[in-house]
Amino acid sequence: MKKKFIGISLAALIALCGGFAINQVKEPSFTSEEKARDDLLLGQDVIQDIRKQYEEGQYNTFLKEMDEFYANILRDHRLQEFSALREGTTINPQWNAFVQKLDEEKNQQLIQAVSQDESVFGEKVRFVTSTISTPEEKEAFSKLFMFHHMPLGGGKNQDENALIAIDIEYECKTLHLNGMSNIDPRVGQYVLKMQQMDKMLLASESFEDQDLKNIVRVASQNADQRMAQNWDVSDLKALSQGKLTVKSPSQEQVVSILKQTQEKLNQGL
Repeated sequence: MKKKFIGISLAALIALCGGFAINQVKEPSFTSEEKARDDLLLGQDVIQDIRKQYEEGQYNTFLKEMDEFYANILRDHRLQEFSALREGTTINPQWNAFVQKLDEEKNQQLIQAVSQDESVFGEKVRFVTSTISTPEEKEAFSKLFMFHHMPLGGGKNQDENALIAIDIEYECKTLHLNGMSNIDPRVGQYVLKMQQMDKMLLASESFEDQDLKNIVRVASQNADQRMAQNWDVSDLKALSQGKLTVKSPSQEQVVSILKQTQEKLNQGL
């Protein structure tokens, strides 16, 4: 089975946005301090702290610098070039079904692997495998995610185009995270995601498309929960890739399950 999704060229994106590596955003790196921890932090606690600091304005200097970077992209007329990299991308429904089935099998195995593990790690794995969204929230998030594959002006109306523009702004800024000296790129990703959601909510206030307005509202309801789960998923992925040290039998089992799942995924590509 071939995945029909045509991804954006990483080399093109990196060149376009000033040569900053994308791997810090898609697959965050881990500091020596994080590697030395006996156990991992829960994503829910981390995102709660980031949210508090975000609302207190502790990231305002960082966000201002990112806005200045993005203003330069606009000034140099590079945004259209960046947007064009999204053109022609599609998602194969059969591939989605394959991945979903594989994910369900993996989750069942992970739950069993930590059934007797009452540590922070066990709690982290159980949260990763849990259902955190209502069907309505899942549908809303899925519809918003579709805009991530559309170029500027690719929507069916002005309201959709506004969301596409905000999504492209977020994506372009995340590519710049490696060039920031005053923030952990991993944390920066979530700060930018919070800002993106705020911008979408603000833009939706004037939408004529009431269905789209409701989609943004519903998707925002558990945005922090999704980010927390994403944080935990990134930790487990880092563990399976050897970026973090395996320190218990249950962690060994989880790593084995994740590696086997990745092999099946590769075979399906």
